[in-house]
Amino acid sequence: PAEGNPFFLDADPRPGCAATVVLSGTRPMVVEIQALVASAGLGIPRRTALGIDGQRLSMLCAVAERRGGVQLHDRDVYLNVAGGLEVEDPAADLAVVAALTSSATGRVLAERCLFMGEVGLTGEVRPVAQLPLRLQEGARLGFERAAVPRMGLEGGAGLDLVLERSIEHLRGKEWLKAKTDDS
Repeated sequence: PAEGNPFFLDADPRPGCAATVVLSGTRPMVVEIQALVASAGLGIPRRTALGIDGQRLSMLCAVAERRGGVQLHDRDVYLNVAGGLEVEDPAADLAVVAALTSSATGRVLAERCLFMGEVGLTGEVRPVAQLPLRLQEGARLGFERAAVPRMGLEGGAGLDLVLERSIEHLRGKEWLKAKTDDS
């Protein structure tokens, strides 16, 4: 394992978990985004976010449903940034959408894969600052793939790249794997 290998790289894949690299100042840091999508039962569905802005979560839920085809309007959504970190970096948007899609479908994400990209209201995956630096950090820590914006790319730092233009057809993305036995 690489030096500083995040603990979740060695964990069994679980639906609703996605990794991203955010910048803390100029320092790249790998964080795990955890999502739980559950039946709302009666009443208005809840949107609960820890470590990320609640309004951003609501927006990403709406975009994932409208543009990506993932049904969330009648389901409770809980989102957590592992380790109690606060993330304001829009580069985490794609990881949030990936975690939501994974949890909502009960399907795990590709192993050792990072998700980086800002998601716009039209569903486009937009470039993020310092992408090469983020990819280098992911490779250093043992990640093997990264879903990244198609635009603004200057090499993959040794990672297999999945180039994303939009979040349309989320259920058909190559980084969304088979259902797990316990889903």
